[in-house]
Amino acid sequence: VVKKHNIYAILGSFVEVSEDKMYNTSVVVAPDGKVLGYYRKRRDPDYEYGTTVGIFATAFGKIGILICLDVEHEDIFMETLSYEPLIVFNPSWINAKTPLSLMAAKGAKEMVSFRYEELCVRKNFTFIRSL
Repeated sequence: VVKKHNIYAILGSFVEVSEDKMYNTSVVVAPDGKVLGYYRKRRDPDYEYGTTVGIFATAFGKIGILICLDVEHEDIFMETLSYEPLIVFNPSWINAKTPLSLMAAKGAKEMVSFRYEELCVRKNFTFIRSL
C-alpha cells in the first residue's frame, strides 16, 4: 500500500514480542516499503519499557511518535520536542476487554489530564492522536 500510494505509514500501536519480552510498539514504514524504525512505549505498566526517543527522518522532515500515555509524561514529551519534529503522532492501543473504570484506577491519566495540549499550544505545535 505504501509503495502504491507513495506514502509513509505508522503501524500500531501493537504488542511486539522480542527475545521473550513484550513491548507496546509502533513501526514507521517509508514509501519504498522499508521500515524506517520502531518506537516502543517508554512508560507502560503492562509491558517492558522502550528506551529510545521516537524521532524519524522523512522526506518532509522529522516526525515524532509518542504512544498513548507517553504523551502525558512531560519529560518524554519535551525530550521528543527537543528534536524539533514537524509533527508528533500519538497512536494508542486500548484493550477493549478492560473496562474504563479499571483503566482509570490503573492511572489512565488521559481521562483527566491533557497537559500535552497546553504544551502544544504554548509551543505552537501540531499533534495528531489516533485510536
